[in-house]
Amino acid sequence: MITLMYFTIVIGILVFVHEFGHFIVAKLTGVGVEKFSLGFPPKLIGFKRGETEYMISAIPLGGYVKLKGEDPDENLTNDPKEFSSRSVGVRFAIVSAGPLMNLLLAFMLMPLVYFLGINVPAFLEEVPVVGWVAKDSPAMKADFQIGDHILKVDDELVENWEDFYAHVQTKIGKDIKILIDRENSTQEKLVSLPSDILGIPGIGILYKQSPQVGEVFDGMPAQQAGLKPGDIVKKIDTITITHWAHMSEVIREYPGREIIFTLERGEEISKAKIKPTAMISKVNDQSAADVAGLKLGDTILTVNKKAVSDWERLLRGKELPHEDKYTFEIVRDKEKRVITVILEEAQDIGIMVVGKIGITPQEVTLFKKFGFFASIKEGFKNTIDLIGKIFGFLKILLSFEASMKQFGGPIMIAKMSGSAARSGLSAFIFFTAFLSLNLGIINLFPIPVLDGGHLLFFIIELIIRRPLGAKKIEIAQKIGIFLLILLMLTVTYNDILRFVPEKYLDFLPWR
Repeated sequence: MITLMYFTIVIGILVFVHEFGHFIVAKLTGVGVEKFSLGFPPKLIGFKRGETEYMISAIPLGGYVKLKGEDPDENLTNDPKEFSSRSVGVRFAIVSAGPLMNLLLAFMLMPLVYFLGINVPAFLEEVPVVGWVAKDSPAMKADFQIGDHILKVDDELVENWEDFYAHVQTKIGKDIKILIDRENSTQEKLVSLPSDILGIPGIGILYKQSPQVGEVFDGMPAQQAGLKPGDIVKKIDTITITHWAHMSEVIREYPGREIIFTLERGEEISKAKIKPTAMISKVNDQSAADVAGLKLGDTILTVNKKAVSDWERLLRGKELPHEDKYTFEIVRDKEKRVITVILEEAQDIGIMVVGKIGITPQEVTLFKKFGFFASIKEGFKNTIDLIGKIFGFLKILLSFEASMKQFGGPIMIAKMSGSAARSGLSAFIFFTAFLSLNLGIINLFPIPVLDGGHLLFFIIELIIRRPLGAKKIEIAQKIGIFLLILLMLTVTYNDILRFVPEKYLDFLPWR
């Protein structure tokens, strides 16, 4: 019930702000507003003031503003209060006001997050001394070493890791000069940053990070072996582990092969045998594996009905295939599948496989408050960064590089609303701002039924100098409704798979 209450609050805020945008611009431009509803019918309560009926309706998954003369079937009289009788500019302003108000809300809420205070990674305020240099990274190629003290990036002073990240994140795809202090002597390193590296960690310069377990994922080898949050990995087989990234690099080398972990739990030292899963980390374009349908993130169970460990050198690209057909039993999205890879003569399979055990690091955080002006600066900066990330994800999705399974629906939003609220007011406000950004951006998409679809109709009307025919708009809107229903079914299906216990899934009709 608490989760439902917070979900209702979040949706209510977002819908109110969105519809208020339409409402206030309509009022300011003299267009009549007949209804202003939070939620979809049936109506629960309401009152009428002037020409407008204000109401709260039963289904809290949206809302609407009913404008006078917006229905194409209405008989228009060229009354200035009629929406469809007004100029394209006025109609464009009214429709665009909804999503723009959602974007504005995010810019207003995000500074409040920083003003109230947030948990930030503690390492950001530490002196930037290199704790690890990732294997085969740009930093390793530039001869960085553990213990190097970073002084400058392109002649800009660096006092802590936050400074370093701020200077470097705008230079991806370029060459940068990094001044370091190594054993009391300064050296300048030239680092080439390819445009395709995975953010700041892709550079390979990592802060000091203990190999301490933060979270253990259900059903993964670490949980099955009894690892718990707080455990510190001291050794893997005979290799002494000093850094989280070091541990990760070692585990990656053992897909499907049992290894012995030496763990520190409190004052006790124990050992655990763990067999990392074999996960595909790379699929070469147009390779035999790609053609057959193997994908990044697939977990390999067997190859030609043999254990993965029997094929480790082959799967890690260290050995050429010696058979012309390989049958892979894999797990993808919790479902087992069988995929057969057919090879032509002297053809590589085209995949790389790494070991995974299902743990995340223990992050140390600090609660930090910002001053009034600093909150505005940080809030605006973070909002702009989030907009970039949303568009980045949408770009990946539209290029079919990401799965629709990453989308969530009302159940996921409700769960996340409750979790954010339990994490504190700042987290709840941040989540509300993030959802508001998503709602504003998605509503601007040129899909009929959405605000962006109406804006597209207005642009076409300006170009052809006459309104689109009612029949064409009706057909386009039917297509839009179909797409929205399809999206709703997809995200609801994803929610069910995420939140319905595995033991109940077999009772579902599509299983």
